[in-house]
Amino acid sequence: MKRLLTIPVLYIWQLPQVLLGYAILLYFRLGKHPDRHVLTTPDGVQVWASKGMRGAISLGMLTVHGPSVLSPADIRHELGHTQQSRLLGPLYLFVVGIPSLVHAWHWRPSKGDYFAFWTERWANRLGERYFSRTSLNQRGTR
Repeated sequence: MKRLLTIPVLYIWQLPQVLLGYAILLYFRLGKHPDRHVLTTPDGVQVWASKGMRGAISLGMLTVHGPSVLSPADIRHELGHTQQSRLLGPLYLFVVGIPSLVHAWHWRPSKGDYFAFWTERWANRLGERYFSRTSLNQRGTR
């Protein structure tokens, strides 16, 4: 019963990023990029893989990964971004999403550790916590 109430509330709380996430997934589908549903977490987050994606993005209750970033560590990190989205709701895109996207565009390996940027470091911490308290920890992420 709790899950039946929680998931719709989360969709509404995260509505801007949910709509953007499904628009991105639809864009890849219409562009004939093969995609596949990888898993749905116990609390309703959908993890997708798309050949049209170069990196990974988390938007509300959805994460979309490119083929090169589909490891358990990458999924765990993106699930950390979903936790940020849950905490910040409609502010997520401005507080985390845009800074993270700009960081990803400008980052190069010569600039040091990608995950040292505050949005990424925070996502890693939240992803570890999320992963350790869900059944994903026992089943793996693939």
